[in-house]
Amino acid sequence: MGTDITEEEFVWLSTDLVPKVRFNGLELLMAVAPINMGLAALEKRGAEIGVARQAVQALIVAGRQHAINGTFCVAEGLVYDPKSRDAYLVPKELNPLLKHAPEVVEAHSQLKEFYVPEDEFSAIQEAVKDGGAIVMPKNKKYVSTSELASSVDGKFLFEEDAQSYAEFSQQNGASEFSFELEGLLNLKHQKAPFVRAVRLSPHFVGDWDELYGYGNSLHDKYTRTCGVRQVDEKRDAAENAAKLAAYEKILQKHEINSPIELADALENYSEIKAKFD
Repeated sequence: MGTDITEEEFVWLSTDLVPKVRFNGLELLMAVAPINMGLAALEKRGAEIGVARQAVQALIVAGRQHAINGTFCVAEGLVYDPKSRDAYLVPKELNPLLKHAPEVVEAHSQLKEFYVPEDEFSAIQEAVKDGGAIVMPKNKKYVSTSELASSVDGKFLFEEDAQSYAEFSQQNGASEFSFELEGLLNLKHQKAPFVRAVRLSPHFVGDWDELYGYGNSLHDKYTRTCGVRQVDEKRDAAENAAKLAAYEKILQKHEINSPIELADALENYSEIKAKFD
């Protein structure tokens, strides 16, 4: 391959690996990069990280076979407290991960956890009192699709769309949702509350989990983060016109001739940028 790709080129390449989905006047994009870089790339495309409810709305419209199926991060977060041994499911506005994404990625790259600042954790505990965050039921591994809409966690994540998503999942062969709260296994090794991502896993339709077995891995170059933005036909027409020319220029400039070489180029950019952040 040729020279290393630029930040502008990275934004295009990392956010166009998965086809977009339109739903309810919005457009869902997927960034594929370490989560801090994925969030930045989405922002430069006029998008912000989507909440779980928006993600399932897009899934229902897109259907079972669409490329957005697979594990991806949404805006909600999970905060684990070693003292109480509780897992807090928190909304976008209280998610420490979104406020400290570079620091979280740095910690994960060293196989460590990012500890939530005391004031932010206090705000999460306070939010539980009025339902603004919830404590996940202990020892809960599954909930049947028929019970999703009435479950505390299902209602918190999917709100009015919980029933529609449950029906969609049932129609595609899922009888239950699984909850993989892997961070609970790491509590005894930590000294303060830490945050992990919430990841939906509709690759196995109906499952949602926060890590899908990958541990603290948000530095991984294959981390997928869903973003949403308003549909804008003029913007899309301009993007599409520029995209074809830009892609040919990028691929020729860097002598990228295969998907593997593209992945390598994105990885090289991630590694180089990390040295200067």
